[in-house]
Amino acid sequence: MRKLILLAAVFLISIVTGFAQNVKNFDVGPYEVDYKGDGDIKYRLRKGIDLYKYFGLKKDTVVLAAQSSYPVKGAFQLSASLAAHSYTGGSMILGLEGSWKQKIGGMLYFNSGLSLGVSLGKYGGRNNLKETMLLVGVPLSIEISKIDRKEASLFAAVGVTPVYYNTMKSEYPDSNIPDPKKNSGVYVAPKLEVGGYIPVEKCLVRLGFFGQYNINCTKNEIGAQTDANVFKDYMGCAFFGGSVGIIF
Repeated sequence: MRKLILLAAVFLISIVTGFAQNVKNFDVGPYEVDYKGDGDIKYRLRKGIDLYKYFGLKKDTVVLAAQSSYPVKGAFQLSASLAAHSYTGGSMILGLEGSWKQKIGGMLYFNSGLSLGVSLGKYGGRNNLKETMLLVGVPLSIEISKIDRKEASLFAAVGVTPVYYNTMKSEYPDSNIPDPKKNSGVYVAPKLEVGGYIPVEKCLVRLGFFGQYNINCTKNEIGAQTDANVFKDYMGCAFFGGSVGIIF
């Protein structure tokens, strides 16, 4: 019985003490403050208050999401190539090409640039004729690919390259036959290429395999013939090879 009376007395004193506390409530700027005494202070942001609007601040914090892909819209491509023909002769073409790659929609890219090459050949069917040509071209192509600087991808390209060729050296090194006439002219080379892109640090490495067919647009002089075709007669028209390039 005594414990019950003591418990009731404690409960009553707590209620009286609680009602006896003098809680002061007031606003300080955008905050609401409850003051009950020294060291007993509570505060909270008032309802409906936006601190940026209240203080006239600008929200200049930018949240950047981690970017998982870097699609290529436009880039410069530098590549080297090696192509050969061995059916009618022993021709080899070493080439260097620089071109601008521009996305034109979806997965389509248009490539245009300038190429420089050297054709080296020795043709046993023409008394071991040895010939060196300089090739300057303007490669144009349409490419299908999803090029991304973060991901490997495949590509297929079809194009055409008008080429100016000029014979720098033409001779019969193994005989006493007078050196043949040095020919020059223009040929057009349709080209089909397939390959892939491999991301390496900030660049893309481009590996390709291609085939092209050289269509001569100029009549050449071979001996007594003045309407000959150096490609069909001994150099060869169909060439196959590979290329290695870098996309900057």
